Amino acid sequence: MNLFDILNKEYELRVNPAEKFDLVNVSRYFNEDEDRYKHILGVAAHMKALVEQLGLDDEEKEDLMKIAYLHDIGYSKRVMSRGFYALDSAIFALEKAFGETVALAIMFHTAAYGESRHLSVSIKYIYDKAKLLLNANEKAKRYVELITYCDLHTESDGRPTTTPRRIFKILARYEKGSPTYKNIKAHKRYFKNLTKKIRTSVLKEKIVS
Repeated sequence: MNLFDILNKEYELRVNPAEKFDLVNVSRYFNEDEDRYKHILGVAAHMKALVEQLGLDDEEKEDLMKIAYLHDIGYSKRVMSRGFYALDSAIFALEKAFGETVALAIMFHTAAYGESRHLSVSIKYIYDKAKLLLNANEKAKRYVELITYCDLHTESDGRPTTTPRRIFKILARYEKGSPTYKNIKAHKRYFKNLTKKIRTSVLKEKIVS
């Protein structure tokens, strides 16, 4: 079973051709002065620089830019409906026909699986099914790391930041008992180790070049 089948069984997805959606026109889904929109643009800018530093091929660059622009679109009032922004974002990507690998990266970015553990039974079940697909998809796992890195280095208003500062501000923004707070706190070590891993990859690429 693929990701589309898993999600379609629960939510009855409606697929529209990808060419009908212009990635840079994400502003249609947010107010342009909204922090979430500024964050998305900041993540996209960070991703654009990162893929160049890593020397990725054109297909990977294209996938990662889609992921950067769509990773938080589930926060849009026009998109949210299923109780979890990462899930809504992934479904949006599938409905725009951007493919399973892109959707998996969006669905699991920034430790979203951990947050799913604190949500409804149906969401936990869907994430458990989808995680089997992620584990078998090396490219999607790599994409999860790269979008998470860019997300952690972009403030809520789009400005560049560091992983420790980003974590601190997220924890300060949410109630201690909330799913987001508990999940981010539980993954602090993972986020810091991931940051080191990506920076090492960039350094190695510079040395080889």
